[in-house]
Amino acid sequence: MLAEPNGDKNYIKAALRYDKIRTLCAQSGATKLYPFQENGDIEQVVIERAFYDPPEGSGLTNPDMIKAAILKEMENPKEERAAISIGAHNTDTGWVNFLEWLNDTYGRDGDDSMWFTNQEEYYEYYYYRLHSKPEIKQVNTHTWKLTLNLNGEDSAPFYYPSVTVNIFGLKMEDIESIKSNEDVTGLSYGDHKDFFMLNIDCRKYLAEHAENFVKRYEANPTDVSAKADANYFVNMLKDSDKKTELKKRIE
Repeated sequence: MLAEPNGDKNYIKAALRYDKIRTLCAQSGATKLYPFQENGDIEQVVIERAFYDPPEGSGLTNPDMIKAAILKEMENPKEERAAISIGAHNTDTGWVNFLEWLNDTYGRDGDDSMWFTNQEEYYEYYYYRLHSKPEIKQVNTHTWKLTLNLNGEDSAPFYYPSVTVNIFGLKMEDIESIKSNEDVTGLSYGDHKDFFMLNIDCRKYLAEHAENFVKRYEANPTDVSAKADANYFVNMLKDSDKKTELKKRIE
């Protein structure tokens, strides 16, 4: 990824000639994302981002401006909502309060309608949606097999090989067990609205990443935040002996 520095378009021109850079962002002359409208490839499309600087003398902060932008987009039907792409070079407690508001309103402790991600992950996830077509075949009377490819292209190895597959006509109550091959490191699933949602993660070092947070907790077991982080990353793992071992270390 390339983020245009100081509005210098020469960096954009150079990046567009280098095929390993697949996603770019700039403050001007860029494309605004509308997640519910996308139906084409966004490879090497320059995505619009903003720093949301407040008017001079207004007494407002950058988080105030971003919050106002979010609330304005939420007035629109979801199909007409633009993605809020934020640039920031420094933070303070005002940002902490803003992130808490996001979580409590639209995140895990709110209505859980928000996807808070960086641009690289957004690009890769959308790439998989466009190019990795799932195939479901019936193996026998009681077994169905789901196959899909999350490799990306050899010239641009991806860092976030994960995707969500929604299967209509299937419920948790219909499932006896779910198994995956060794390429799958993270797996979670459940009923959602009128379909079955399957979250698949193939990041190679996901277990090592989780164990790193377990070690942080073990170094300071009275830190509530460290324990919450450890639980979060361990719960991302698929069921395995390693996951069981890590969960016991957090207890």
